[in-house]
Amino acid sequence: QSLGYGFVSCTEMGHANKAISTLKGLNCRPGSSRVPRADCPPKVSYAWPSVISICDANLCMSSLPKDMGLEMEQLFSQYSCIITSHI
Repeated sequence: QSLGYGFVSCTEMGHANKAISTLKGLNCRPGSSRVPRADCPPKVSYAWPSVISICDANLCMSSLPKDMGLEMEQLFSQYSCIITSHI
């Protein structure tokens, strides 16, 4: 099953580090509800984009559960900009 992804531009590295630690603390099951499960954590890392459309991104997230769209917006809206995502 395909999971979601996103590219984010954080205004400060401290915000990027907080997002990384928050997302690494989540474990989820693909589908409509998140249930702790060690074999399916979201992945987040610093981004080094080579495509012009996401050149301002400094965080890359993958393996995001389908029901995380609103939560992702809430997590990043105060200190960063979601450049693109597909959840």
